[in-house]
Amino acid sequence: MRVAANFNIVPAALLESPDKNAVIKVQVPTGSALLVVNIFLLNFMMFL
Repeated sequence: MRVAANFNIVPAALLESPDKNAVIKVQVPTGSALLVVNIFLLNFMMFL
């Protein structure tokens, strides 16, 4: 998590956001959806 936080502090600074974790919070829904889709695809394709 520390590496991701370091990469996301720069966009937060550029956006002048008071919350330096705002960029990470916005990415959580997309990341979660991609995780679920990838898990489904891996399980589905593995048994073809």
